[in-house]
This record gives sequence, C-alpha cells and structure tokens, in this order.
Amino acid sequence: MTKNLKTKLSLITVLIGTLFLTSLSYAHFLWLNVSDYTPQIGEEVYISLGWGHNFPKTPKPPRKALVEKIRLFVIEPNGKIKCLKIKFSKNKPEPVKLRIARKGIYLVIALSKRFVSKTTEGYFYKPKNELKDKEVLYSKWAETTAIALISVGNYKKLNTFSIPGSNFYLLPLINPSILKQGDLLKVKVTFKNKPVSSWIFATYAGFSNFKDTYAWTTRSNAKGIAYIKILKRGPEWLLRAEKITFYPNPTKADKAVYRCTFTFGF
Repeated sequence: MTKNLKTKLSLITVLIGTLFLTSLSYAHFLWLNVSDYTPQIGEEVYISLGWGHNFPKTPKPPRKALVEKIRLFVIEPNGKIKCLKIKFSKNKPEPVKLRIARKGIYLVIALSKRFVSKTTEGYFYKPKNELKDKEVLYSKWAETTAIALISVGNYKKLNTFSIPGSNFYLLPLINPSILKQGDLLKVKVTFKNKPVSSWIFATYAGFSNFKDTYAWTTRSNAKGIAYIKILKRGPEWLLRAEKITFYPNPTKADKAVYRCTFTFGF
C-alpha cells in the first residue's frame, strides 16, 4: 500500500468518525423538569421528563420503551435513596409526585442505559449482534444521567455527592439556587469516578426558541472544573455535557455515548 493511499484512507476514517460523532451529538436528550426547585417543607413538587432539543419544551414525549428503561430516584438531604416510579397515562409518562419532608438539598436522578441501533427499518433498542436479520447502519451504547437539584433552605455548600450507577455526571460545587445574577456557578464533571475535560452547554428557559441553542458554552479543565455565569436569575436552567468513546465490544456497538443534564431553579 502506497503512502498516499494510506494517507487517503486515514483521512476517510477520520471523516467518517467525525460525521458519526456529529450525528450523535444531535440526538434527542433527556432532562428533568421540577414544578418548584425551591419549595417549603410539607409541599409537594412534581417531576416530569423533558425530551428533545429545545429546553424546557417537550413537543413529543419519549417512547414508552425508552421510559421503561429509566431508573428514577432521589437522594435526600440525609443521604438516603428513595426510588420513584413513573406511571403512564395514554402511553405518556405522568409527572411523579415528591413530598418535601426536611430542609436541605435533594438530588432527583433519572438514569437511562440502553443500546440503540439504527437500521434501514428504523431504530431498535438492541445491540447490533442481536439484529443479524437487519441492515444495521450504526449501533451505540447510550447512557444518560439526568439530574435536578431541589433546594429547601438557603444552604450554600453542597455535600460531596456521587451518583450511584452513573459513569458520567456533572454536579455543582455550590448551591446554584442562592446565586445572584452575574455570579459564577462552579461545577465539576466526572467520568468513571475521575475528573474529565468536557464541553458544557448551559441555557435558561426563554433564552431562545431555536433548537440546540445555548446561552453559555465552556469547557471543564483537566480537574473537571468549569464556571457558568448566571446570566439571568429567575427561570429554570439546564446544563448539558457529553462524552463519546469507542464501545469496548465492537460486536455489540460502535460507540459509547455518555450524557448528563443538570437542571435547577430559583
């Protein structure tokens, strides 16, 4: 094989990989909406699934097959984990009710882990080695961690949290609900229990009606740290980060896509 041919093949491989990664980054993403991010003790809040490209709007709810694979739970201020159940009405996920019993920080977590394969006949939530009768265009392992922070009281510092079952997540190092307009929110991105550099996209409700449009973009450093400026206080906010790697077993999937969304309000 000539040197020029090797160079061309390398360029083609890079181009295909780039197109693949780009197509994945435009996939629908999951987040959590909360009816009140700063409630009082004794109140009930409602948690609903957000889905799409235009936070906080969800023109079409996620498929039931996808929702059934989501594990929903809350980490309470005392560190205890409480499982929450998503019910359906007319094949649509209903909001989940959570009663606030004590002061502190609540983290509501939705974990979604699944294989997704695109074929000439549509999408299947299976690895490609289970679709031998289909023409598979690509397969991926998709893992999403959607987090919502509920603040009961003006607590500044947060406890050191880890998200059980999640390989990739983004968390603030200070309670965002107490910040003022113009303040900087310090966050940390973690991948497999280690800090990681990742692009972070942030926006707030009402910033734009266009899809995939964000008010603030930054990148975490080697220690996983980044800062987001609170451009407007009042509406709920969404932070989003993503990491794409090769899947360790190529017979099942080509890529592994890890996403995290984090929502909070004032």
